[in-house]
Amino acid sequence: MLRIRRAFVVGFAIVGAGAAWADISDVVLNVWTSNGSGTAVWQAPLSAGDSQGGTYTWDLAAPLALTDAGTSETVATLLDAHVTVVNNGFTRAVNVAFDVQSGDTDTEFIIDSPLLSFAPIPAQRAEGRASASVTVRDQAGGVAWLTGLGTPGNGAYHPQYNGMAPNGTGFTSNGLVASIFAGAGLASATQNDPPSGTRPFGTSVDSLSARSAFLLSAGDIAEFTTQFHAVPEPTALALLLLGAAACSRRR
Repeated sequence: MLRIRRAFVVGFAIVGAGAAWADISDVVLNVWTSNGSGTAVWQAPLSAGDSQGGTYTWDLAAPLALTDAGTSETVATLLDAHVTVVNNGFTRAVNVAFDVQSGDTDTEFIIDSPLLSFAPIPAQRAEGRASASVTVRDQAGGVAWLTGLGTPGNGAYHPQYNGMAPNGTGFTSNGLVASIFAGAGLASATQNDPPSGTRPFGTSVDSLSARSAFLLSAGDIAEFTTQFHAVPEPTALALLLLGAAACSRRR
């Protein structure tokens, strides 16, 4: 049975007004895939989603065959996909979840999130966190595996800031979740940067995006849940709240 999943934002206090959705790129999911059957490209437009308060969401309505424009051959299948973008005055987040199935031969996928732009968070306050959970399922009755594209050891998930992936600055050195071997069953891997909490970006931050790029064994399924967010440094916020509380007590 197809699993229906949504990407959730790591919990933080919500402060401020809703986002202006002009700050999200016109394409909220860009899918490129290629194998021996051809190459397919598909995009989800910003206008196909919904927004409420400081949260924008887009959901794939039904599984979608990704076909080569010249030959009409099916290259791969997008089974399920969800995009959640948050810009509520405190948390800025780009979260993408998707399930794909490769075609008759080993299949490359490059799947790009939207770009979220916002007023810069100063370097001394900007902190972030990225996470990727990936499951590989054998569907072809052979050996199922997944590996990140590019240099050996590269991760399959690449969160980037201050520019649209792949032209922004990498939050992680080589990406997250480099490879998974599922054999004739299934296997999962989760990687977080940092392992808990948040860490400084080391510079001011004004946008977030991410790219998932991987090679998947023929006929098999990969399920991704990814999250990337930026927040003002929590300790600074806590001090601000403590100061406000102290002023209140003095009255």
